[in-house]
Amino acid sequence: MQDDLLVVGFDLETRQEVHVVERLSDYWKRIGYGGTGQLVSFYCFHGFEAPAGTRISLVTRGRLGGKVRRHFAHPPGQAPVGGHSPETVWHITTN
Repeated sequence: MQDDLLVVGFDLETRQEVHVVERLSDYWKRIGYGGTGQLVSFYCFHGFEAPAGTRISLVTRGRLGGKVRRHFAHPPGQAPVGGHSPETVWHITTN
C-alpha cells in the first residue's frame, strides 16, 4: 500500500505547504536535498515524530506512470526512527 508515502513538503522560503504533484521533479530536486535545501519535511518541521523546527531536506522518488507514485522522501539515514506514522501522513494529506 502506498498511502504512507510522503506527498507533502514544506518550502522554507515561501513558508508554505507544498504537494509533490504541484511541480515537476526537477524543480523539487533544485530546492531539496543537494540543492538549496529549502524543501524540507513538513512533518519533521512541524514537530511530528521529531522536535518542531527540525529541518531535513527532501528528495523525490517515484515517477508519473511508474510502479511507485511520485513522493518526497528523507535522504538515507535522516528519517525519524520508525519514520512518520501512516496515521500522521493520512491526517496531513487529507486536510
